[in-house]
Amino acid sequence: MNLKKNAWWLVLVIIVSGIIAGGIFWLSQSSLLAIEDIEVVGNIDVPTETIMDTAGPLLRGQSLLNPPFDRVADALGQQPLIESVEFERSFPHTLRIRIREYRPALNLKGAGDAVYLVATDGTVLMQVEGADPSLPTLTTAEPCGELESDAAPGCGDAQDGISFLAHIPVSFTYQFALVTVDNGMVHAQTPTGAHVL
Repeated sequence: MNLKKNAWWLVLVIIVSGIIAGGIFWLSQSSLLAIEDIEVVGNIDVPTETIMDTAGPLLRGQSLLNPPFDRVADALGQQPLIESVEFERSFPHTLRIRIREYRPALNLKGAGDAVYLVATDGTVLMQVEGADPSLPTLTTAEPCGELESDAAPGCGDAQDGISFLAHIPVSFTYQFALVTVDNGMVHAQTPTGAHVL
């Protein structure tokens, strides 16, 4: 009798599981939970329009149960200032894209006239036309050469300069306009011309 009862329970569990799985599959394919509204939060330097132009075509009309998050994150990751992307579902039709951006910390002079923006963690963000005057400029006695985005500069003097700027105490009241590194020796200059060795 117990064996018969257990068999019925097993059949019932299988049927209910099949119904649930079928319902989830149907919802993931239907327009009932389709993404209609996309909200972008957390971005400062990357325009919302740029994010929407990239993510919108990949997300609109997709089910909130199974959107292509990996494809969208990879596509948005091509923007040099975007560090990471998170997604939040808000049923029934809204998806929120939470952007975390790199914070540019300094200009790094490369070979020739090349200038690169570098983030607070030492990541090279992109090559720019001219130095950002609001950020300190780091130069090295031996230029680093051509640098790749989304990677740390390979030359030691640049690493020393980035480390110096990243570890300045908050209580230090001076800002630096120019930092020069020569064979590990750091020379920093404030906008008023004061030097720190």
